[in-house]
Amino acid sequence: MPATQPISEHSLEIQRTIAAPVEKVFDALTKPEIMERWFTRSAKQDQVVKVTELDLRVGGRLKLEVTTPKGEVYKLLCEYREIERPRRLVFTFVWDSHPGHGDSVVKVDLQPLGPSRTDMRFRQEEFLTAQARKEHEGGWIECFDVLEKELPAYLD
Repeated sequence: MPATQPISEHSLEIQRTIAAPVEKVFDALTKPEIMERWFTRSAKQDQVVKVTELDLRVGGRLKLEVTTPKGEVYKLLCEYREIERPRRLVFTFVWDSHPGHGDSVVKVDLQPLGPSRTDMRFRQEEFLTAQARKEHEGGWIECFDVLEKELPAYLD
């Protein structure tokens, strides 16, 4: 079970040990073909995730669309603030299609634990409401469950 804790009413932190090298975990956070298999995905729903833009540089943007089984479309817009391959990634996180819900900053720190395991510390801060934080916490836990299931396919 992942370690999770609210840092404050408007922040959360999730820590996981992932059975993959740090470079591969970083790739999972930054390569569209991998992100589309886990990022904003839930094992409970069969939503479709499509990365529509990815400019991996400070000031660059990530855009993606999530289409639910009911046909609802959610649009996510992120701007990269820090990129230190393969150890750190910081970006804004804004649901463009649902203003105010989830507007925040994500910080991911990766630490190798030998050649085939990585400690991931995920932190999301500056939520506008405690409810948005709570909803995102559950969502991220589900996403990271999907990541751990999907990642072995990319370890070759």
